[in-house]
Amino acid sequence: MQTNYICPSCKNEIKIKINKLFCDNKDCIQSGNIDYLANKKPILIDYENSLFSKISLINSNASSSLKRSVYSGYLLKTLKKILNGSNRTTTNNLTNISERLNKLNNPKILIIGGGSVGVGVEILYKKFQDNIICFDVYDSKFVDFIGDASSIPFNDNSFDFILIQAVLEHVYDPNLVVREIYRTLKNNGLVYAETPFLQHVHEGAYDFTRFTVLGHRILFRSFEKISTGYIGGIGQSMLWSVEYFFRSIFRSKGIGKIFKLLFFWLRLFEYVVPDSYNIDGACGAFFYGRKNKKNKASLKQFITEYNGSQK
Repeated sequence: MQTNYICPSCKNEIKIKINKLFCDNKDCIQSGNIDYLANKKPILIDYENSLFSKISLINSNASSSLKRSVYSGYLLKTLKKILNGSNRTTTNNLTNISERLNKLNNPKILIIGGGSVGVGVEILYKKFQDNIICFDVYDSKFVDFIGDASSIPFNDNSFDFILIQAVLEHVYDPNLVVREIYRTLKNNGLVYAETPFLQHVHEGAYDFTRFTVLGHRILFRSFEKISTGYIGGIGQSMLWSVEYFFRSIFRSKGIGKIFKLLFFWLRLFEYVVPDSYNIDGACGAFFYGRKNKKNKASLKQFITEYNGSQK
């Protein structure tokens, strides 16, 4: 049993009492036994400051509208690759990170929103299976506990690397989540984030915000930049529009997917236009950085980092 959790509400260390997690702060709203799913995974959420209620999580066994589609089988994976490409950027970034982590002794890794394994994340599980702690707002075989990124239930300076992929658009306060990432990372610890820019609403009511590449960089302004850029260029963004156009016309999610497949070739145009145009029309943005307490970048500096086509 994981024993170094802190209470998401009061931030006091959680104890173990009769094989159950227990908050012994009498002034805490969660004082007493921590809630569990039927499969005995703990629910570590500050209910007062979360979009998710205790009743809904327990009664639904943490079933959530945020659960992501999982492509299984050769045919579906092939179709996904045709529609989305191989996403070499993510793969290269996570390969670089895994090489850095290899140099550490028993690195601690946190995956936020990892209920399904994201693009390129397989390399982390292959190399660091026993070093990974993962949470999400719904249960899956990859999840160690149910949690909300707005209040990460770990002490300061706990992790060597934190991954948050396709999550920040689903939180009500991205700045708060990034502050939590900064708090729980060790000094010189690494963070890698991917967040949408030109994508239509997905996950219904739990979809709140988007970031340009530069806006995403400014979101992580407290971190030292290793690299930033886009995930999917103008072609990928156009495919999102094609899918949602026909989905709206025919009121059918399936028909939208069919037309997206028919127009998959639009994605190839992003390989023949300059990166500066792909940046301005990107499907998503990534940030790869390091927690450095000496980092003193100014907002004026960030403006000079703009590399789009409108200089």
